[in-house]
Amino acid sequence: MRIEGDLRVLENFFRKKHLRSAGDDTHNAYRTWLQGNAGGMAAIHSAAYAQAFDKQGLVEGTSGMFAISANMAVLSFMLAGQMDKLAEIFIQKAASKEFISWHRFLTGAGPLVDMNFLSPIFREHLNQDAARRSRLEFWGGLTCATTGRGITVDMMRLLPDMVHGIHAGMTIPSRFGPVQVGHNWCVDGAGVFTFPARYIIETFGPTDLLIWANRRDVEWWRFLDDAIVSLPMRRSYSAALCNAFANRHKQARTELAYLRSQTQCRYLVVWSEQDTGTFECDRPTLRGILAEESRQFAALLAKAKTAVDADLRIPVAAE
Repeated sequence: MRIEGDLRVLENFFRKKHLRSAGDDTHNAYRTWLQGNAGGMAAIHSAAYAQAFDKQGLVEGTSGMFAISANMAVLSFMLAGQMDKLAEIFIQKAASKEFISWHRFLTGAGPLVDMNFLSPIFREHLNQDAARRSRLEFWGGLTCATTGRGITVDMMRLLPDMVHGIHAGMTIPSRFGPVQVGHNWCVDGAGVFTFPARYIIETFGPTDLLIWANRRDVEWWRFLDDAIVSLPMRRSYSAALCNAFANRHKQARTELAYLRSQTQCRYLVVWSEQDTGTFECDRPTLRGILAEESRQFAALLAKAKTAVDADLRIPVAAE
């Protein structure tokens, strides 16, 4: 795990939690937002951070969340307080030939990533009522398959349910998609929202933005494109969508440069220490990442909590 930015971001999640729990309306001064980037199976990094984040009760210190791709699932389960269940699904079900199959993809028998397999599992286990009882905003980013433009969905109100948004958000463009959401046919939001910092800052006006990147840096995303996504996409989708996906790495670099130069909000990016593959299915590898990165992020959160407790003169709980 590698961090970039201002550690006060984490402290302000704790401050907001404390003030909100005390019924102090000054918590509204802290507009704390969480950005969950794409990554496929690399979202195991976000799952690790979410485990530590949830154990500290920091959903109560969050104003809003914006997620794309697999992070739509991670953050939905975090809202429901079900991170252990999400981790189990990721490692036992997503890391399987039923979900990810190169043979199926290369022979034309079906998609590389089969959301028709994984979505019913999400729907069976995700406590959507619990997730939607949260007081925060939760938005998901999708890509319109027709226009190549970004579409945002309110995950707290999406019909027929949250899992429908997750299904669309994790659908890699191929001849086996897209998914209808409202009046639009949609695929993975990574086409437009690869690194949606500008959108979040300009739309929601956070004072503090925490970003779970799932990658070591924005350059790593580049080499996956043509071999895995672009060729089948060009056969089945509009030029606008193809262009959106072809330009998404350039867009990510532009977004990161914007984040680093803007002065509207504090930010903290949590980069992974290693480059986990989008289609990684080795279960011991995934378990190792989950345990180690959760431990590291928990330690970082503990330091932030200690600083805030001292500042607010909160008594230290007895061991």
